[in-house]
Amino acid sequence: MSRRILIVDDNRELAENLAEILEMEGLEALVMDDPHAVLDAVRELRFDAALLDVRMPGMDGIDLLRRLAEHVPDAVYVLMTAFTKEERLAQRDARVRRVLAKPFGPDVLIATLRDVDLVGAGGA
Repeated sequence: MSRRILIVDDNRELAENLAEILEMEGLEALVMDDPHAVLDAVRELRFDAALLDVRMPGMDGIDLLRRLAEHVPDAVYVLMTAFTKEERLAQRDARVRRVLAKPFGPDVLIATLRDVDLVGAGGA
């Protein structure tokens, strides 16, 4: 069974592009653009990792991570942000395995997933 990655970003186009990259690596991707909808569905969601945008309307990615981790504590959490200050704040949370600085390319995404053992050297 392939690993499932939850991608939550209010920029749906970016999230779908990330999903395509993950699927090319043999991972399954689930894209959502509303953090509240994620929480409404959290009991039914199955995921091994989550890529969460830090800045979203209504709820930031750090708060979403904290709430998701209550339900899925063993998942790998990676935050994405274009803001250096938020990057430093996010790194203070022990559940955050990595913070990706936006913009980033496919090579950085895959290298990050390798670093956190979600993708092997030859793919998932």
